[in-house]
Amino acid sequence: MPKNEAQMDMPDEYLTEIGRIIVCWNSLEHMLDAALIVALSGKNQDPDGRASAIFAHMAIDQKINALESMLRLIDKTPSGGLGDIFKGTVKPLLIESKDKRNAIIHHFWTGHNGIVHRSNINAKKGKLKVVSAKVPIQELVEVSELISRGRAGLQEFCIERLIPAM
Repeated sequence: MPKNEAQMDMPDEYLTEIGRIIVCWNSLEHMLDAALIVALSGKNQDPDGRASAIFAHMAIDQKINALESMLRLIDKTPSGGLGDIFKGTVKPLLIESKDKRNAIIHHFWTGHNGIVHRSNINAKKGKLKVVSAKVPIQELVEVSELISRGRAGLQEFCIERLIPAM
């Protein structure tokens, strides 16, 4: 594959891992939407698209908090089990996945002589600050694996806890 100017000498393995992160994230977010649909309607489909129309424009934090709230409403046990189980097991994985994904997606990437840097420009408190760091490929691999674990954890939670509660 020919390199183009926009890649700025980014090694293919980095481009592949960044792409994998994006695909893993999309899968996680789709699973979260599916969990919201089940929690909202008690069905595993959104045949008329109303739920999807709402979730399409929600930020990930809003989706996570909405799901936790719905779980607490669904679960009528005195212990409030569904919401607490979600909060203690799946939610931290989703939040960490979001934070790590954002650290990849919302930065400027450059490569030179096989060395890759991630940069960010910040203008908080009236001062311009540029932060740049070398990024080992293993960091990207770990982020895609984390996001995949988050998706799998959410799916397992839905199959074992949410769907049976409906």
